[in-house]
Amino acid sequence: MKKIYIMILVLSPLLFAGNERGEIDSINAIPHDYIMSNLDISIQKFSENLVNAKAAGYRAGEARAFAKLGMAYNLRGKYDIATSYYLNAAEIFDELGLNAELAEVYGDFAYHLKRSDLARANYYMRLAIDIAEEKKIIVLLAKLYDNFGVIKELEAKFDSANIFYIKALAIKEELKDSVGLPYSLNHLAGISARNGDLEEALGYMRRSDAIRANDDGAYGRTENVIILADIFNSASRMDSAIYYYNKALKMANGLRHNYMIRYIYQQLTEIYEKRGAYKEAYKYFKNYSDIKDTVLNDEVQVQIEKLKINYETEKKDRLLAQNQLELSRRDLMLYLALGIVIILIVFAYWIYRTQKLKREKIRTELEFREKLNKAELEQKITGEKLRISRDLHDNIGSQLTFMISSLDNLSYKLNDENTLNKVSYLGNFGRNTLSDLRNTIWALKQEKGGMEQFILKIKELAVSINNNVEVISILVTAENIDLLELSANMMLNMYRVVQEAVQNAMKHSGCTKIEIIVATEDGIVKIIVRDNGRGFDKKDEKYGSGLENMEQRCKETGGSLSIVSNEMGTELFCSFRVNKADAV
Repeated sequence: MKKIYIMILVLSPLLFAGNERGEIDSINAIPHDYIMSNLDISIQKFSENLVNAKAAGYRAGEARAFAKLGMAYNLRGKYDIATSYYLNAAEIFDELGLNAELAEVYGDFAYHLKRSDLARANYYMRLAIDIAEEKKIIVLLAKLYDNFGVIKELEAKFDSANIFYIKALAIKEELKDSVGLPYSLNHLAGISARNGDLEEALGYMRRSDAIRANDDGAYGRTENVIILADIFNSASRMDSAIYYYNKALKMANGLRHNYMIRYIYQQLTEIYEKRGAYKEAYKYFKNYSDIKDTVLNDEVQVQIEKLKINYETEKKDRLLAQNQLELSRRDLMLYLALGIVIILIVFAYWIYRTQKLKREKIRTELEFREKLNKAELEQKITGEKLRISRDLHDNIGSQLTFMISSLDNLSYKLNDENTLNKVSYLGNFGRNTLSDLRNTIWALKQEKGGMEQFILKIKELAVSINNNVEVISILVTAENIDLLELSANMMLNMYRVVQEAVQNAMKHSGCTKIEIIVATEDGIVKIIVRDNGRGFDKKDEKYGSGLENMEQRCKETGGSLSIVSNEMGTELFCSFRVNKADAV
């Protein structure tokens, strides 16, 4: 391929003698990779092409020759000359309305400015990208995104750089751009190395090397060797970095690329300085200074400012003309839109108010119905509870009272001690049953009650047992009692749990002392029944039914039950939360 382009350069005057513009375009179309690998030949031919384009009055060909010369002199390190050519190219492209080529030359110029003036580099690269995105010049966007990523890296904005590199790579992969892919891969390798992921960086470089192995020129392979050296340098593998920098130096000298040579000298200077090898560091620094880049002179700065002002002025004039043509239409549309918005707001507010009133009415009706239904239900429940309690008191209560009185009278007439004991036992059993019945009637009559009433019933139970059973002492303790309201069902269930626990302790544990502790904390009622008996095995079937009943009653109140039993005694713990809804 290289030989083919050399033949084109040499024979182009003969091949295109009858077509001056065709000859000029053919020279300007020489690929970027070939230019980078053959700078001297390229500069000579583009200079001749520029003269020919001017002579032929071919402005587009003249601008393209300027752009190519700007790129070539930039690679040579002659930045003041490169700037002049770039500006001339941009001015002509802008004049001719060649947007794609204007965007490309802005991008090349921005990339050229990146080490001398980052602010202007950002400005011109943004101009280039805006044009390319507006005109959807996809191929050019890949190159611009890549180069903008480099500028962001120089600004230490590495996350932004990575985003632009990835965008560029995606476009190039879609286009299968074998020429552009290595640039994006190399840039991503640099970011990975900076992030400390050496393996990922080397993976990107292997992909890049495989593509550039087929390049006609040596520029791409030289660049890859430099980037590989940079990766090892960032990973502090200095020996490998020195090896690849020296390898790249030989290749760059063959290409006579001053920028590459200068960069390698700079990196070797820094490495040897870090190592304390000052003799080697001085040698490379001297070489670096000898080919130090030329900074932009005052004349070039003026030209840059002139281009920027001209571009912005022309752009503003164009926008001003468009704005004046559309001013009246925009005003009309604005007033029309404002009127529509006002109408919509009024309509929306009317709908909102209507719906709100409708929802309020429905909600009020539902609440009234709910309260009415609840009141009717409560009235029915209350009436039924009173009826049941009255029946229990009048029928079963009176019958139990009669039975107990009869047994007491019978016991006075009996002389047989065994029969007398049985009759006394039946009398006591009847009294206990009557007591339970009275507690049930008490609970049924209650709509709701306070903790004081519940504790009072527990104390009554304790007094009753203490008065009738001499060997067992029952102590009731109330701790930190809040003024909570309990439903009748809660009071009855919890009373039964305490009663069952006390009876179990008296029957089975052989205890001499039972403690009943009632406490409240943040709306939670805690009940503890503790004895000093011998404990029991919870798996024993004879205890199963009683434990299940207590556990079920705790669950019905929305609580939980736990029992700990050992040779030191048994402790039953039940707790439940009292909500406002529960206390109704």
